[in-house]
Amino acid sequence: MLAAGMLIWGQTILKPYLEGLWFVIYWLACMGFTALAMLTALLDIWAVRRRTRAQQRELLQHIFDEVEPNQEEERDQSDGH
Repeated sequence: MLAAGMLIWGQTILKPYLEGLWFVIYWLACMGFTALAMLTALLDIWAVRRRTRAQQRELLQHIFDEVEPNQEEERDQSDGH
């Protein structure tokens, strides 16, 4: 949001004041905020993927833990008859 606001301000309100070194500093700051936003998005994607993988593993482990006792019970019942 900040980078978008800076882009709009830089092209409208602040345009007459951004000359020389201030122009370069302003746009470098704008690029920096944009890069930080992109980095934040990438870190968020990484965290969501990691959490999703962990939840999938837990779910599979839970399913296999439920299936094994049921299979053992069925074997015990079939051996007893």
